[in-house]
This record gives sequence, structure tokens and C-alpha cells, in this order.
Amino acid sequence: MNEDCLYLNIFTPNASSSNKYPVILWIHGGAFVTGSAFTPVNLPGAVRNFVSNGIVVVSIQYRLGMLGFFTTKTDDFPPNRGLLDQVEALKFVREEIDNFGGDPKKITIAGESAGSVSVSAHTYSPLSQNLFQQAIMESGAVWTCIDDSTGYNDEILSMNHSQTLCNFTSDMWNDGDFKTLKDCLQDMDLLKFLPLDNNLNWGWKITVDGFGPTPTQYLRHNRKHLCESLSKRFRSLILAQKCRRCFHWRCVYCIYCFYCINSLISSTER
Repeated sequence: MNEDCLYLNIFTPNASSSNKYPVILWIHGGAFVTGSAFTPVNLPGAVRNFVSNGIVVVSIQYRLGMLGFFTTKTDDFPPNRGLLDQVEALKFVREEIDNFGGDPKKITIAGESAGSVSVSAHTYSPLSQNLFQQAIMESGAVWTCIDDSTGYNDEILSMNHSQTLCNFTSDMWNDGDFKTLKDCLQDMDLLKFLPLDNNLNWGWKITVDGFGPTPTQYLRHNRKHLCESLSKRFRSLILAQKCRRCFHWRCVYCIYCFYCINSLISSTER
């Protein structure tokens, strides 16, 4: 097991065709802890339904769990490494998908659960700007991963893991000298990370500050500005959930009110 975790699977209808096909890039779910670019529930159906109808399908694997989201919010352990892996995948697709028969001007990113949270984050991050044109979010929004009012956030999780794995106390954490922690974790068998990640109730959270364009509090209190910018950047945004009340309304309601999407589709209209 190692940290070399960024892989792409590309399925194309006919790469030798002179036609350039639209592209859908799929980001799997799994609470940023588990999941795979080969997730059986999703991938065969995607290939069957999309590739057979003239759409290039890309699925990505990126750093999960501690490897992707453990952070001291310093250069020792910068945040959102998993999301930064996704950005690199998006850059590769934009630059190289033409060689696989895809149209770099017709890229849609889609995901479910944590994958949907990732898509939501990419829609407003300047790091992802101009890397895709459309987005589909299925059961997840970035707002569900930035509300730390419960005390459950990436820094708390990282502190707890540090104490369990390296006896790195909260006082040592607050002192801000992470060299000892870095040496401990770098010398450790990565397999020891897995039981801690697997026992998390809600998986890892993401750090918005530094990945998004503005501090978290600004985003929470200036949603009209956020929604207006979304409507200018993308041709379409699609959000899906089992029931109308299941959406995380702090995000969806603002999009609905400021006309970033036209309407909500009920189950009877599918």
C-alpha cells in the first residue's frame, strides 16, 4: 500500500472516429474513506448506458481517508489532498481527452454522495475553473461537509488520529510543531491508518478555506453572489436526491431561489 493513488479509467465508444464525443467524468462516493473507480454498482451501468450511446466515460481514483484529508492546516500536512488529486485528473482530461475521442469543450463531472460533495466543491473552486462545463450532483453538497458546529471536522479527526497513532497530544498539536508527528506518520505502515478511517461515523470532512474562493463564513452569508457566479460559469447544474426534503437545503434552496436551476423534478416526472 502506498500513496500513489491517482488513476483514471477511460471508456470510449470509438477513439478512431472523426467525431468528438461528449465526456462524463464520474467521482465515486464513500464518505472520502472508501469507494473505487471500479465501483460495481455504478460503472457497468455507466458504460452500458453512456458509452453505447456515444459518450466517453472517465472514472477516477484519488487519495482517500488519512492520505487524502488528514491535515494540520500547515505545509506539513496541507488540506484537501484528495480534492487536489481530482483537480489534476480534471486537468488531464481537459488536455488529453481529445486523444481518446472526447470533446474537451463538452465535459460533465458527476458524482454521488462524497463524489457529489466533490462536484459541488469544484463548481465554485477557482482551481477547477474552466476544466468542465456541466455538473451533476447526486445526493451530496459541499455545505454538508463544512458545517463544523457539531465539532466534527477535519482538524478534530486529524487530532484524534494523531493521538491514537503517535501519542501526539492536543497540547503538542496546539504548540504547532508538527515535525515529530510528520516523522512518526511517515515511518508508519499505511495499513495502520485503515482501522481508524473505517471506524469513522461520517467519514472525512473537507477544508473549504484555501480550496474555495473565499472564507467559509463569507460563502455561508453571501449565497446570492455564489449562485450568480455558478449560473455564469456552467451551462447546466443537475442535483438529484430520493425525496424533495432530502436535499441539503442551505445549498439547494439558494440555487433554486436565484435561478441557477430552472426547477425541481418530482419522481412522477422522471
